Amino acid sequence: MTHSQLSPQEAARELLRRRTVRRDLTAWSLQCGFTPAKHHKLLINRLEAVTRGEIDRLAIFMPPGSAKSTYSSAVFPPWYLAQDPTKSVIAASHTAELAERWGRRVRNLIAEHGATLGYGIAQDNQSAGRWATS
Repeated sequence: MTHSQLSPQEAARELLRRRTVRRDLTAWSLQCGFTPAKHHKLLINRLEAVTRGEIDRLAIFMPPGSAKSTYSSAVFPPWYLAQDPTKSVIAASHTAELAERWGRRVRNLIAEHGATLGYGIAQDNQSAGRWATS
């Protein structure tokens, strides 16, 4: 259903939902299909503080399998860019393959949820290892 097919009340609810998702990293996580546990909410709180400029360096030490990479390397970058589209994000890893895998996940989240985020992937630059936003 397009916006022109929505009633005024449905359109208002959709705009409010998008604003909430753009403002709240937990809401964005839920939009992406991830339900944050208590330790994820602590990480989300710190990532939001980075976005607000309250933390300028953040080191994350969590056990393997705790979804730290999912939240910090996949879920956070698209949300962060929605806060300030003039910013850039660099993803680095110990192998090019792993960096491209995470880059692909971020790119795909942006492509899937572009309307909610308020931006999309540039049509002329979409590779997994090097892509740009519109």
